[in-house]
Amino acid sequence: MTMAARRSPLRWRTAMAAAAAGGLLAAVPAARAADSTAELAIGGLVFTTPPDVALREETLFISPTDVRARYVVLNKSQKPITALVVFPLPDLDARAETFASAVIPVEDDANFIGFSARVDGRPVTAQLEQTAFGLGLERTATLRDAGIPLNPALHATWTALKALGPEARDGLRVAGLIDLEEAFPGDNRPDQLEPKARWLLKTTFFWQQLFPAGRETVVEHAYKPSVGISAGSPLADGAKAAELARYQQRFCVDDAFVKAAAALKKKLGPDAWLMEKRIDYTLLPGGGWGGPSGAFTAVIDKGNPDALVSFCAEEVKKLSPTQLEARQLSAPAGGILSILILDQPDGPANTAVPADEPPSASAQERLPRR
Repeated sequence: MTMAARRSPLRWRTAMAAAAAGGLLAAVPAARAADSTAELAIGGLVFTTPPDVALREETLFISPTDVRARYVVLNKSQKPITALVVFPLPDLDARAETFASAVIPVEDDANFIGFSARVDGRPVTAQLEQTAFGLGLERTATLRDAGIPLNPALHATWTALKALGPEARDGLRVAGLIDLEEAFPGDNRPDQLEPKARWLLKTTFFWQQLFPAGRETVVEHAYKPSVGISAGSPLADGAKAAELARYQQRFCVDDAFVKAAAALKKKLGPDAWLMEKRIDYTLLPGGGWGGPSGAFTAVIDKGNPDALVSFCAEEVKKLSPTQLEARQLSAPAGGILSILILDQPDGPANTAVPADEPPSASAQERLPRR
């Protein structure tokens, strides 16, 4: 391996995410069609409220570039109530096989998804709790004392680990926070060993919220989603039965969606490929409310009018060329709503693919007939 091939373990996932955002994946050669970045499942706010505080309305918006949620909360009692509002960020587990390809939307030690919140239109200053674990033990202070960022997914963390001296490396390795691995696999040279993060990071934003007596409070939050990207999709290339079954269970795709994907690829030419974008949203049963929740609306925006989108939902209607509205979402994969978008890497299609069947309850969208 040459020196030119040496890179940060996070560089490929960063390049994939940046290329997707800028439409640059068209330059990725066919040999890399199997390369992917992995999505992180992120959810909404958790309210720890008594029965007198009720959720009147919840509106959710999900797109490849941002997620927004709006909660209308009513304090039905005649006295003000203060309750805890919590926003758990996804765990970052550097021990997991998929960690190296996980997409981190924002290069930030703590707020790595760009989370923000407002109450009645005014910004909220949330408190932060971050805890790092090595070998099942809390090791936050150990990392801080060594000058290492707590977020194991950052390029700054990789740089800080590389700069450690031998004694500091040994201390972190004994604490179960790093492994020493070959910088160039196969070289078998002790002088080329590099530290690799092996800790688990838990991150939570929270604040105490006052709900005035007898009135509604509007709580909103927003963040950047972690979008998994694949250059190419088996749905457009004759997926095998077992692989197709996984897509059906996770994204509720059906035969019509698969046909539309294959037809779109065919229209684009023999060397064309489609880009997968995957977004996971954790649906929290009850959300911490003491009683039943009120009206719920979710809007899924696929971004490009000519893209294909599929997710599991009911009572779906089309709002615009890019947006679908659902009154009920379902999460067949362990409480996680998964959204699949198939798109061209270089922009809208020049020609549309005929759709011979109407949209189904899987909330899929195909290209309109022209």
